[in-house]
Amino acid sequence: MKCKNCKYYLSSSMSMCNISHVCDPKSCGLISDNDVKDMNICYNCEYWIGGGDWGLSCEVNYYNCSANGFDFACKNFRRKKHENDI
Repeated sequence: MKCKNCKYYLSSSMSMCNISHVCDPKSCGLISDNDVKDMNICYNCEYWIGGGDWGLSCEVNYYNCSANGFDFACKNFRRKKHENDI
């Protein structure tokens, strides 16, 4: 999918994917951004913070230092509702 057509693409002074936190992305493997809400990924977990540092990525796993919300969800996964879900 072309990032500029995705609802998770943040366009501001620095364009970024809101899920992967990649700056100036061009495309990814998604067929549709509507598929994201059904994926078992960190971004969809209520514990996900996404900061990319100790204690700032996941409320449950202090040592998760990833900022990539596309990481596969762990055993503590609890699906959250996203503000753009209908």
